Amino acid sequence: FTVVLVEMLSVGFVSALILIFFFSNYQRWMLSVVNWIVESNRNLAVFMFTIFAIPIILLLI
Repeated sequence: FTVVLVEMLSVGFVSALILIFFFSNYQRWMLSVVNWIVESNRNLAVFMFTIFAIPIILLLI
């Protein structure tokens, strides 16, 4: 229980810091990433491959 609670609090703390201090930069960066992903089918395929391949690779390690 303690480990889960500490993890939840630390993720919440980091997220709050990002939202308070860096939201505009974070928003611009995320929008540019999304624009890059949907710019072409190749970019979308790279993104889809990445989000499926990384968890599989991590499971195999």
